Amino acid sequence: MLTFLLILGGLIAFNFILLKFSMQSVDGKQKMKNEKSSAKTVIATSTKQTKIAEAA
Repeated sequence: MLTFLLILGGLIAFNFILLKFSMQSVDGKQKMKNEKSSAKTVIATSTKQTKIAEAA
């Protein structure tokens, strides 16, 4: 019985460790996407400002 509980506890701990690493992987990808989209926004804003300045 004790062996079963030790194995079960080890598997649960291992599961949480894997879950932690997988969550970090997803967070990293979301940060990259946010950085790329914000860079596109900056480029689009500067392009609009340039067109407005040329029109004036």
